[in-house]
Amino acid sequence: MTLTTGAFYNNVSDRIVLTALGPVHYEYRNVDQWKTTGMNLRIQVSLNEWLRLQSDLVYTGFHNSMPEFRKGSFLWSPDWTNEVNISWGDSRWNLNVWHKRTGKTPFFYNQDGQTLQGLNDAWNMLNSSVTYRFLKPQLRIQVGVKNLFNIRQLQANNANGIHIEASNQQNLHWGRTFFTGVTWTL
Repeated sequence: MTLTTGAFYNNVSDRIVLTALGPVHYEYRNVDQWKTTGMNLRIQVSLNEWLRLQSDLVYTGFHNSMPEFRKGSFLWSPDWTNEVNISWGDSRWNLNVWHKRTGKTPFFYNQDGQTLQGLNDAWNMLNSSVTYRFLKPQLRIQVGVKNLFNIRQLQANNANGIHIEASNQQNLHWGRTFFTGVTWTL
């Protein structure tokens, strides 16, 4: 078992962000001062060569210089990522399952020429793939799916109730994606 921990702090002047103006309509705006701080913890466990489990917890605080956030407080949001790798058949086969839970995170929108901050609801992402190796592990074939939950939009929560999109939704992802890959190692 391996345990890793860390911390971070960022102080960015004149951060440029993508702000929502309306349905699928965005522009870049300057957020005067932006700070993030946080900590992370990773636990990794391997059982023989057939099973590997990894879990990462990141807790991030977001702060900017907008009037409603000048109190010195941070908006705290957790990210929790878990990964399972299972190998079998003399490690020729591998199953990978990856899950991430992201807590409420800030986003920016424009109202009457003013850049404001809202919150996206928490969301989950799940990916999975199967890999087969053959010809003395020189050839690898992989098939999988990303975004199994088909998450496309999140509920956007604004302190003043202003709607970003017609249904108060914030775009996140293009949806479920299937993929395949072939790798030849010389």
